[in-house]
Amino acid sequence: MRILVAAALVSWTLVTALGAQAPLPDIWQGAYSTAQAERGKTVYLSACIRCHGADLAGTTAPALKGDRFFETWGGDSVSRLYEKIRDTMPPNFGTILDDSAKLDIVAFILQTNGYPAGKDLPSGNALASIQILRRGEEP
Repeated sequence: MRILVAAALVSWTLVTALGAQAPLPDIWQGAYSTAQAERGKTVYLSACIRCHGADLAGTTAPALKGDRFFETWGGDSVSRLYEKIRDTMPPNFGTILDDSAKLDIVAFILQTNGYPAGKDLPSGNALASIQILRRGEEP
């Protein structure tokens, strides 16, 4: 009887291990909240639309969605995207946005690129651990 129980346990363990998939990267587990992305959209439409367009496809500035977004930001951390926006956007238009508004814009950009909602993007060093990856890409 012990041998039968041990064999069943080993079989179950193997089936479970073989059927288990690697955990999704953080960005695919919901790195921003819907409310945060909505706030970001509101700010984006008042401060970013002039150069990046209403649909984020870019006008006088690069697109913030699709292939162009992934060519520029794919593989980088969300922290790097946030720092670019925090430190350089919007350029010379007299618009002053606080850091939390810029973090909300990052959430809106992630939402536009198809990443799922979850909890609010964290501030500070925690952003560095979230990589911008296409679905199925490994960190």
